Order: sequence, then structure tokens, then C-alpha cells
Amino acid sequence: MISSIQHGRQLDDITIDSKDRETNSTSTTNFRITVEQPSMPAKWLQLVKIVLPMTFDTIDSNNNTFDIGALGTITIPTGHYELGSLILELNSLTTGYTWTWENNSRIKVVKDDLATFTLDPGNATILLGFDPSSTYTGANNYTADFFPDMGENKDYLTLHSSVLRRHMEVSVKHTDDRTNMITFIKNDVPHGSVMTWEPEKKIFFNLNSSHINLMDFYILDKAGNYIDIGNQTVAIVFNAFL
Repeated sequence: MISSIQHGRQLDDITIDSKDRETNSTSTTNFRITVEQPSMPAKWLQLVKIVLPMTFDTIDSNNNTFDIGALGTITIPTGHYELGSLILELNSLTTGYTWTWENNSRIKVVKDDLATFTLDPGNATILLGFDPSSTYTGANNYTADFFPDMGENKDYLTLHSSVLRRHMEVSVKHTDDRTNMITFIKNDVPHGSVMTWEPEKKIFFNLNSSHINLMDFYILDKAGNYIDIGNQTVAIVFNAFL
């Protein structure tokens, strides 16, 4: 068991910042990085925390279209939205309709002249909070059935490293067989914030008194897609032990 393993005396703290990544890295969340030599070879690394700006696109090509009345198909520009900015965008795109966020609970759309209309939430169904099994026609307003989901597929993330995965003290697996996973990251902060995540259980990597010069990391959402945080950076903190 993990609790029975002696990890020795703490040697160094190592902070890995994706801004210092190698030039052949794909992005700030899919990167390779050279690790500075610790004061002496380490036996163990312990993952301490991850600092991750939650600035990924909340609206992309997978959730940004719907059909409304005579206006036909509406496409919401991709980007990072919070609920307030989404409501403003919806109102700017659909002249003749008014969108509101009712009681901070459900999104509602009303036709300004109170004529009946049909709403097909399209691939924005989950984003807007509508029910994919329902039909929205014959009324002059519709209130979504559920709370809008601005973090579709982002309610948890997974951290991966092909280098560290080989040194893990325990096996970590996901039911969709995603490779090189080293930990699960719970996303429970509002979008637009910076998340500081610390593992509930200690995560150790056995280096066998050696030094790893180059590490790789990437972060996926729950659907297994790489997340994009633009020009922001990820910081990953380790403790090294003799």
C-alpha cells in the first residue's frame, strides 16, 4: 500500500510552467519541457498541485448552432463565454426575440411581437439547457428545461504524461482507454477563473535515483479532446525526495 512506502527526505520543489515549453510543443496544454537538474538524483517525485486557467472556449463548432422562427439557423461565434455574455450575444443575433436568464436558473426566449414560433435548439441544446427529446413549437416563448451547461465536456479533465506514466507507483485507468493518464482533475470553479487543484490522494512517481531531463504533459476534457487555454499557461508542482 502507498502508506507503507517510505519516500525519504524531501529534496526539492519543482515547478513546471508550460510557458517554458520546448518549441516542438503543440500548445500550452500539450507540451514537452526540459527539467532543470535537482541538487542530486531523486528517488521519488510527488505531484503536489496543478494551476490551470479555465479560459477554454465554452462555445465551439460542436455547440453553437440552433434554428429559431423565420430567422432560420443562428450560429453563435466560437469563443469563451460566461452566462451573461452568452445572453448578450443571443440578443444581438436574433432580432425580434428577447433572451433572458430567468431567476438565475433557466434561459428563456420570448418573441417580441408575441407571435408563435418554433425553436429547434440544434447542437446548442445542452449549452442552452433545452431537452433534446422535446419539441418547441406553437408558443410565443420557451423556457429551457435545465440549467445551461457552459462547461459541456469540461466538468472534469485528465492529466497525461507518457514519461511519468512509466514511473507511476499505482496504475491509473479511464474507461475510454485514454493513454498515459496520471490523474483525474475535478473542475468545480466558475469559468473565467484560475483553478488550483490538489490531489486528494498522494501521487508518487518512482525515479529509482535517476533524473528525468525531459517531460511531456497534455490535458484532455471528459470527451477525450485536448483543451485549449489560448496564450495562458499551466503550472504543475512536484516535490522531489531522496
